[in-house]
Amino acid sequence: MKLLINICSHDGIISHYNGVGTMTLKYIVVFSGILSKKNIDYEMNLFTPEYDTTSFGYNHNIYLKHRSMPNTKIYQIDNGSNKKVNYGDINNWKLLCINTAKVINNIDMSIYDKVITIYNDTPFCSLGCYLKKEVNHKKVLVLHSSVKIHKVDSAIENSIMGYNERLKWELNGIDYINKDPNSYYGSICDYFCNHLVDEYNLNRNKTINLYNGEIINNSDTLYSGEAIKLFDKIKDFESIIISFGRAEQYKNLEASFYLGKLLNIPSIVVAQLYYKEQPIRFDLEKIAKETNGNLFIDTAFDFPKYVLTHFKGKIICLVPSKKEIMGLIINEARKLKRDNILIVANSIGGLKEQIESGVDGVLVDLNNLEESKNIILKYFNNEDIKRMCANGYKVLTTKYDFYKIANKFIDNMIGEN
Repeated sequence: MKLLINICSHDGIISHYNGVGTMTLKYIVVFSGILSKKNIDYEMNLFTPEYDTTSFGYNHNIYLKHRSMPNTKIYQIDNGSNKKVNYGDINNWKLLCINTAKVINNIDMSIYDKVITIYNDTPFCSLGCYLKKEVNHKKVLVLHSSVKIHKVDSAIENSIMGYNERLKWELNGIDYINKDPNSYYGSICDYFCNHLVDEYNLNRNKTINLYNGEIINNSDTLYSGEAIKLFDKIKDFESIIISFGRAEQYKNLEASFYLGKLLNIPSIVVAQLYYKEQPIRFDLEKIAKETNGNLFIDTAFDFPKYVLTHFKGKIICLVPSKKEIMGLIINEARKLKRDNILIVANSIGGLKEQIESGVDGVLVDLNNLEESKNIILKYFNNEDIKRMCANGYKVLTTKYDFYKIANKFIDNMIGEN
């Protein structure tokens, strides 16, 4: 079989700054690994907006890694921003999709037995509408967010995205999937799939499982010097409560500061900004000072993982989001297979799908911090933490093993069931 896979993503091809990028990185390495083992003659094209070395999120090591992969080409696509904006607004998205489609439509599909195009998240949401219809070409949209859940885009400085414009863009992408026989939605979790069925009229029969999972058997042992150096500031604490993620209001990172103060446990918050003067920065700095918390802004991307991997005392890994479709942090922590990490999450959205409270983690209502404190203290002991860590790892290996998920996905796409 001769196969072509096109992977389109605004992050994770020559950059890395958010969860979409994290999953894109996994798509690339896992798909190529699976296809090599299946002895399939494949090519892989990677499409992303244009970057330069000063672009937000640009990662030279990732660029070099993907550029050197066998059978792989990188296409940087003009989205009208002259490399200044990789995510962008509705105008950038339209141009990005049009220009990406021009490249894909110029490919001679007849030389391949199958072509699969996977297009990720809002900027590429309506790409399918611009692609020529070919019998051997299957298209899969993987949305990672929706405007009905997240409302605004913090990635755009001094701007709030027009709600109606983005909604129309997303509805257009879903409507195309419903109508085109060779188009599908790649479901990252049940919660978000149900949301798209209920709120966007997605035909449930057009969904295929592509859960946000983990590559369980690989181990990254190299860490940045910055991560190792920063760890010296916290390594001697007896216990910690840690939260990390993009600096978004809905991420609710300040909850770690408040809970840490109530629990009398040092709080560690690691926040990645979209731009230096993003207003939330000053809010977090103020709260950190008031609660005697430890705030790390725009540190090495691997710092939180280094903390979770090397801290010897008990850890509360808190996922405090007020809105969350699929929390990657939960499975990332489970993958470490440590017995000192108590995973605690706000009882909302997709987080409730990932955790059975008291069994493989703890769910709390962060609108009530006092009650949350009491629930956490109930389980914050060595015996319960070890039990829930073991159960959480079982959930990871049975439901969220991304190699198994991707292998089944590829077999479904190429018709080898």
